[in-house]
Amino acid sequence: MKVTVDQLEEGDEIILSGCDLYYAKVVRKPLLRKGVTKHWRTGNPIYKAVKLMIGREEHTSPSGYKYTTIVCDPTNLNSSVFRDLNYKEIWLVKRETK
Repeated sequence: MKVTVDQLEEGDEIILSGCDLYYAKVVRKPLLRKGVTKHWRTGNPIYKAVKLMIGREEHTSPSGYKYTTIVCDPTNLNSSVFRDLNYKEIWLVKRETK
């Protein structure tokens, strides 16, 4: 189901679109930004960056250069990041019931 940032809750598992699709779990409920809280043209609320858990794998190239890739795997959520989800496509996969 497609959702917006204001419909997200703590514990939701979502898929985000960017360069690639990636699987994430919401760690903190989204909060409204302080100061300017509405978009200047549309009037929609603006939220702070949301804390998420995503899966990352570290690789080493043959020349010794280390790099990470994002993995779309719900069992491997090992890195916490902050992402701006305002005006992004978000698909809700699973919602934890309390």
